[in-house]
Amino acid sequence: MAAIAPVQPRLHAGPWAPASALQAVVRAVGAATEQSAAGRPFFGAAAGSVPGMRKVLSNDPMAALRQLGSGGGNVKLVVDGEAKEYDTSSGSHKIHPFCEEQGIQFSCIEGTCGTCAVEVKKGADILNGLTEAENSFFAGDAGAKRLACQCQINQGASGEVEVEK
Repeated sequence: MAAIAPVQPRLHAGPWAPASALQAVVRAVGAATEQSAAGRPFFGAAAGSVPGMRKVLSNDPMAALRQLGSGGGNVKLVVDGEAKEYDTSSGSHKIHPFCEEQGIQFSCIEGTCGTCAVEVKKGADILNGLTEAENSFFAGDAGAKRLACQCQINQGASGEVEVEK
């Protein structure tokens, strides 16, 4: 019996391959695309209304694809009234350095002492979920409380996080 060679996926070739890839991404996030008279995709007002898609450039589909694929955003972290901006496109960010700059006390940085307990007033969904250390410390009943040493702003998040001591 002859061995069957695995089928290799084919990539689109040609000048409109980047646009086709962008169109697939835009459809995946729920935006509408339209066809020009020449049958080439471009992105109308519906595409600009998709959350997280700030601007779609019909004359530079690769720039729009890079923007959509970056998974990045900006998060404003407010600690006791003082703010700092984070670019989340390159990864997550621990909040404890900025919290410490704003006077929140830290001791262990491992989530066991509770010295850095804060209340998340806004943007809890932008932060990582409760860690095992936090679940243990708060005995499963954290409410809006978090340990600042355990909090991270999620990669790709956008919005505002506000915490208070």
